[in-house]
Amino acid sequence: MAHTRIRTRSAGLAAAALVLGGFVAAASAPGPAMAATPELVDTFSVGDFPFALAVSPGGGTLYVANAGDGTVMAVDTATGTAGPPIAVGDFPASLALTPDGSLLYVANMWSDDVSVVDTAANTVTATVPVGSSAFVFPYAVVVSPDGSVAYVANYDEGTVSLIDTASNTETATITVGNIPISVAISADGARLYVVNLDDATVSVIDTASAAVTATVAVGGTPNAVAVSPDGATVYVTNDDGTIAVIDAASNTVTATAPVGGLPIAITVAPDGASLFVVDGVVHRVARARQRTENALRG
Repeated sequence: MAHTRIRTRSAGLAAAALVLGGFVAAASAPGPAMAATPELVDTFSVGDFPFALAVSPGGGTLYVANAGDGTVMAVDTATGTAGPPIAVGDFPASLALTPDGSLLYVANMWSDDVSVVDTAANTVTATVPVGSSAFVFPYAVVVSPDGSVAYVANYDEGTVSLIDTASNTETATITVGNIPISVAISADGARLYVVNLDDATVSVIDTASAAVTATVAVGGTPNAVAVSPDGATVYVTNDDGTIAVIDAASNTVTATAPVGGLPIAITVAPDGASLFVVDGVVHRVARARQRTENALRG
């Protein structure tokens, strides 16, 4: 299969911040009384070109997608022992677990499908083709909070596929913007946010109707998205060194916060108090202690 328009910048660099040279680095997480700088405690040998990570709900297993050899490995986080490679599709680019951790969904960019891994047996139980065009390139995947639907952003087709996790079939596709590269879902599962790289927009999908209800211009070149735990705020990283802050009620950008460098990945702490941003230029993870969008206005 010929491969065109490969701009795998965001997810690749985000993974590279954590996975270096075929090893996964494990760092101790800072607690309330600890310093903000993590401490390297171990490295785990994995496969060729590790590209994406997912952690089991209890934290006991780390799943690593090896894009170079088309495999996923399950690593015991207590011992650092990696299980045998699980063959998936061509260039696994993103991983997402169901909330109970029983199924792992793997977006295989170059084989235009999604592998479903039974995590108890560590075997592929289904392979789901997605999209309908010559080049689909599934690039990012997220599972709904109730575990019923896996949403897959199809990078080259400009769509999002909906996979019913009970039957593991694609039930619908939703047209979004140009080059959808990152997805995030609200904690209540009501809204899906899709970053469209080429359009500098975020598509807002109402999951009940499976329809785009808003398109938010965020400026710069957006590449990653995260939703606050309460669902009130959406954060989008831009290549111009900024974070766009979207009010989820009005679907408008209410602030743009400069963070510098090249922010390429973002996540929000469970208590909503901190943002963690990967800087692809200086290879650092920055933490911003911000509780509200007003604080980001600075």
